[in-house]
Amino acid sequence: MKISVIEAVNWAKLNKMVFSNKNVAMIFDASKRNDLQRLEIDVDSLHIPLVNHTRYLGLSIDLKLNMKLHINNILRETSNIINIMKCLAGKNWGADRSILKIFIQLQYGQK
Repeated sequence: MKISVIEAVNWAKLNKMVFSNKNVAMIFDASKRNDLQRLEIDVDSLHIPLVNHTRYLGLSIDLKLNMKLHINNILRETSNIINIMKCLAGKNWGADRSILKIFIQLQYGQK
């Protein structure tokens, strides 16, 4: 595996690209092997730590790949948004519908 990482780093250097240390991580299901728990890869100045979960293209990925972490993150974010909207709007008081619509558009990037 380290050979593949070295090849990727060399390819990046050849194409004038750089890997960022804060954006690189690896995930292994090390439940059957105790030696993988201590596995970390260092190539030049690039350090790749072994992590239990990471985020890739907005998707939270964990060791089990069961989407539970991602679903919990989405539920937490949406419940925060719903609570803010509850505070902004009431039946007889609160912000106008147009203000709430603008809030939703800002939150989700809609036009």
